[in-house]
Parts: sequence; structure tokens; C-alpha cells
Amino acid sequence: VVKMILVLMIFSWMTQGRLVRGEILAIKEQEFILAAKTSGMSSWAIILKELLPNVMSPVIVSVTLSVGGSILFEAALSFLGLGIQPPTPSWGNMLNNAQELIYSAPMLAVIPGLLILAIVISFVLSGVGDRLKSTRDYVVVFALADGATGIKPTSSVLLGGQPVGKVTKVSIVPTAS
Repeated sequence: VVKMILVLMIFSWMTQGRLVRGEILAIKEQEFILAAKTSGMSSWAIILKELLPNVMSPVIVSVTLSVGGSILFEAALSFLGLGIQPPTPSWGNMLNNAQELIYSAPMLAVIPGLLILAIVISFVLSGVGDRLKSTRDYVVVFALADGATGIKPTSSVLLGGQPVGKVTKVSIVPTAS
């Protein structure tokens, strides 16, 4: 089982890495990062307090969507005899063992196959990642004394970004997406 987890990690980190890189490249050009730099925050503080919290939402969605692929990968390797070895139960092992009895007891192959299908589809369509992401997607709207408003990401406001001017009203609202 440990070897299977290592194989999954070795072959699936690249998608997450590209996603994080792209998000960081986009976020580091935003105004609140410039404000953090000009306020004197160190590079590490900007990374930990500004970049990482803003990168987490897309990463959470991507990771939850990749769970289904990981289940399929494990089942395929176990079916081929390269994954989890018997007597440890695995749907791939069940499908492999059912090959010999497919004509006399077809349900031995149908049930594990349908369960794999149901679990993978439920992870992809359930929207767990989107719901986890939506708990983080809020903005803080500041009404300033001069009548202007400033919209800042929640993590920036809570972790170091400050609005310019005297704040007369603060509202936390969900984003439009």
C-alpha cells in the first residue's frame, strides 16, 4: 500500500505543481502583493500570508477532482497485478480474480466494476472541492471616508493588507463565481 501511494505521488504531482505555479504567477502581479511589499513585509511573510492562502482554493478543487483518477489508477495497477497484492482487498484485485469466473459468475466482475464507476463519478460530480473552495471565496469591501470603496481578498485583509484611508464600513460578501 505504501508503494502504491508513492507511485501515485510520483506521477500526479506535476499537475498540481503547474497549477500552483500558474496561480502564483497570476497572484504576484496583483495590487495587494505590491501593497504588502511597500508596507515592508518580508518575502517569506508575503509568501506565507498572502500567496499561499490565495493559492489554496484552486489547489483544493484540483486535488479533490484528482481523487477519482487516483482510484482508477490503483484499480488498474491492481488488476494488472502491479498494484496492491492479495490478500489485501482491492477492487482491481477483485476484477482480476473474477476473470476466471466471468461466464459462470458474472456478478463477481460487474459489482466491483460498478462500484469503481460509482465512486469515481461521485468524486468528480459531487463538487466537494467546489464547496470547500466556496468557503474561502469571500471578499471584504471597505467603504472609505472619501466615498470610494476598496475590494480586497479576505486573506490579504486578515493577514496584513490594509485599506488606504479611514474605513467607515466593512462588509464581507461572497464572490460572484
